[in-house]
Amino acid sequence: MTFLSSPENSSNSLTVDVVEPHNTLLPTSAVACEINNHIQFNPEILETYCAKNLESIVYDLLITTAAIEFSDRYKPRSRVKWPRDIQLRIPVADPSHWSSPSVSDSLRKTLNVLTGDHWRLYFVQRSSKYTEAVQSQLDYPPNASAIMAYSDGLDSRSVASIFEDSEGKDTLIKVRVGSSDKQNGKPAAFTAIPFTVKYPKHHHKEDSFRSRGFKFAAISAIAAYLSKTKNIIVPESGQGALSPVLLPLHAQYPDFRNHPVFFRKMESFIYALLGYSLNYSQPRIWFTKGETVFSALNTGIPEDVLKDTRSCWQSRYNVSFGGIRHQCGACAACLLRRLSLNHAEIEESENTYYWSNLSSSSFEKAAPDSLSTRKGFKTMKANAVAGVRHFDELANLVKDSNTRFLLAHSLELAKSTNQKHEDVHIRLTEMLKKHSHEWHEFLNSLKDKSFINNWIQGVIR
Repeated sequence: MTFLSSPENSSNSLTVDVVEPHNTLLPTSAVACEINNHIQFNPEILETYCAKNLESIVYDLLITTAAIEFSDRYKPRSRVKWPRDIQLRIPVADPSHWSSPSVSDSLRKTLNVLTGDHWRLYFVQRSSKYTEAVQSQLDYPPNASAIMAYSDGLDSRSVASIFEDSEGKDTLIKVRVGSSDKQNGKPAAFTAIPFTVKYPKHHHKEDSFRSRGFKFAAISAIAAYLSKTKNIIVPESGQGALSPVLLPLHAQYPDFRNHPVFFRKMESFIYALLGYSLNYSQPRIWFTKGETVFSALNTGIPEDVLKDTRSCWQSRYNVSFGGIRHQCGACAACLLRRLSLNHAEIEESENTYYWSNLSSSSFEKAAPDSLSTRKGFKTMKANAVAGVRHFDELANLVKDSNTRFLLAHSLELAKSTNQKHEDVHIRLTEMLKKHSHEWHEFLNSLKDKSFINNWIQGVIR
């Protein structure tokens, strides 16, 4: 067996070989990603993807998805250079099909756009039989017309409620990418992602994890293919889908994980690989998250169902206090949640957030006394500052001085959504105006001398 060799002398390069079970020949110059060690399947969950015998090509797509995640997170990015050179070798049942330009080129282009790296993928003959999975009697909703990658978060619950209110109950198949699900005491179809990716102990992983978007999109595509469903709903609203590309964080590559450009490339790859035509639809892309939550309330979903969700990016260690895991309340994800719930007039309890009182005069005073001494406090504060400035800059994009900037982005959106440029520009501008209104509505709910208002005015202390 031939393994790839690592690029010479490049600290920003990575070569990964996916190694089959029971293979005693391990790569010497490449990182080994071992099936059943670094890529681990859960047989019970895998069964929820088996209404019939699992097709080899579906199994190979699962392995490929896991290997992409392993490679993306294995190599931390350089502080001075975002793109990495990543070579990945994967054993598959039909390497000639995977290596065909229509498949391999579309996959490479999809990953390059998504992660901002330079990917090279090689496919070789798989020698071992894939993981066996027992055929299950899966109960797809009889009237199902759409798939959703369902994280059980605020967006997922809101958009699922809106869709089912419009299309009818049991019209949506939820592919669990967060918590697992059961129906009548047994796992539901697509109850969770069927694999986990492991790394060597104490290995420092890359935090950006842009390949997460590929994982969710690929798992959703597999669910659509197996259930013979054509429509995949992406629940993110306008700010979450578009702002990471409109206003990427300093020194970071734009985040396309929920952007139409990525989904069009993903559709092309899935069609080339599986011969199956599907559509990733984004019904809330021209609406703010606040509007989406408000629309969900109008379907009759209880407020408590929406409040009982988690948006925070912070780890358990950073936001645990008094034996309770809180949401931090100050990262970009928490800020978007709070301004959206404020617009929908949903009040959360003081226990929800670590930084509960955003009207405090300083970031430090808004947190429990012990927090400022914790490891990572400076990073959390820097993330909070970046989040505030991001949403404030997003609110200011509607100023006349930014018209040419928005026209350029509207053109890219028009091409990827197959709509007229003028129409897209109007809809993008209207969404940003609504964000601006909700952002200032949120700021007005805080005291004038709050640390958030101070940060916006350039006073950081």
